[in-house]
Amino acid sequence: MLEARFPGLETCRDRNRSKSTHKHHHHFDNKTVDQLNFRKRFKLNIIAITHEEKTEVDISPDTLLFTNDEIVVIGRNEDLKQFQDYNSRP
Repeated sequence: MLEARFPGLETCRDRNRSKSTHKHHHHFDNKTVDQLNFRKRFKLNIIAITHEEKTEVDISPDTLLFTNDEIVVIGRNEDLKQFQDYNSRP
């Protein structure tokens, strides 16, 4: 069961892909999705960002990320696991 191994992970119908919600890494602060090269770097798609209790689903390369933002990403389970590992680093 993926939910037990990866908190916050929700499985899609395709068992190889999942959706996950994260507080992002502090190195992402005040950077755009494009500056982070997010899709290429992590092989994940950001489908929503919650900033100060407002959720934005129209994510563009110019979308800024800030400390304490919550991001919802979707992608392959192995890529989500790598992102979770990266995101939990100090």
